[in-house]
Amino acid sequence: MVQAYKLGTIIGEESGTRYSDYGNAISFRTKYTKTLISISNKYLSDPSEKKIKRGVIPDIIVRPKIDDIINGVDTQLTYILKNLIH
Repeated sequence: MVQAYKLGTIIGEESGTRYSDYGNAISFRTKYTKTLISISNKYLSDPSEKKIKRGVIPDIIVRPKIDDIINGVDTQLTYILKNLIH
């Protein structure tokens, strides 16, 4: 949704899937068993979800190296601090 509505720049790696979810759930317990039931009355999805059968592709691709992962370095945050924040 960030890309579709031009709300910001996405930096990092492609996500596993596009965003979609059921939301605005109404919850209640059944009278006798007290089982919790939740029913959604909204479906939220990325506007481009049906056009692209891939995850969210970042505007700027920044992939961590194996050494960064081993050493606990946040490659994307490091990129942002070095290149985008002055």
